[in-house]
Amino acid sequence: MKHEPFRKIRVAYNGNASRVFGRESEEIPIVVPERILVFAPHPDDETISCGGTIYKYGKMFGSEVAVLLVKDSGKTRLREFVLALGLLGCDTKRSRCLGLDIDGGLDDEIIGKLSNAIRELRPQWIFVPHPEDRHRTHRLVSSAVLESVYHAGSRTYLDDSRYYNPHQLKAGLYKGPATRPLLSPWLPMGVFYY
Repeated sequence: MKHEPFRKIRVAYNGNASRVFGRESEEIPIVVPERILVFAPHPDDETISCGGTIYKYGKMFGSEVAVLLVKDSGKTRLREFVLALGLLGCDTKRSRCLGLDIDGGLDDEIIGKLSNAIRELRPQWIFVPHPEDRHRTHRLVSSAVLESVYHAGSRTYLDDSRYYNPHQLKAGLYKGPATRPLLSPWLPMGVFYY
């Protein structure tokens, strides 16, 4: 099936609006991404914060929606997480728990793993917690993902999550796209806060 990035939806007006606009409905063009990636600090953050958007694009418009759970939260919550993803229309095979210890602070390993996840899944849109969220872990995930988006579009972080400087690149230590095409640089069209 060929992906159509632009679609039109029909919006029906109520009685008063239809008298004002002189018509009962209108077609509105919307952009539908092929792939969406949602970063969730904890299970249920994706459902509470942007579950309606996930459902709309996953179930109604057919976008591939993957959710990456950043922190590990125990077996029971992970089962609930997978069940919720199925109900929302997410790609449960590509969604997974990264199990990162982000509360200890950001380091090259965390940024590298997030950058490589973005390169692997190649989303057009990314959803991430707001950087001014009240929860500390949510703010850390937001900062980490924003930095990772920058690096995912460049050649700085690789499979082993280490930073490669220009001297190492010239020395031929970079083995990204030539050996693993999935990890070639990728930059999404947009990053949205929830």
